[in-house]
Amino acid sequence: MAYVRGKTVRHLYGGGYDTLEKIATSSLPEMEEKMGAYYQSIGSSLADFKAVIPLAWMIGGARILPVVFNM
Repeated sequence: MAYVRGKTVRHLYGGGYDTLEKIATSSLPEMEEKMGAYYQSIGSSLADFKAVIPLAWMIGGARILPVVFNM
């Protein structure tokens, strides 16, 4: 996805989002809850993440990406 770097991917993975499909099918409240729990577990705040990457944008971006191939 555009503007997503390795550090963001690592945090998403830590929050349980290891595929674009999981991001695309998530609701904003669900993603906020999961990412909030993840950030709390590492001693940080969801607000830190949301200030850099708006979660609604993340979900929307994952939903509009075309599927290149399916295995």
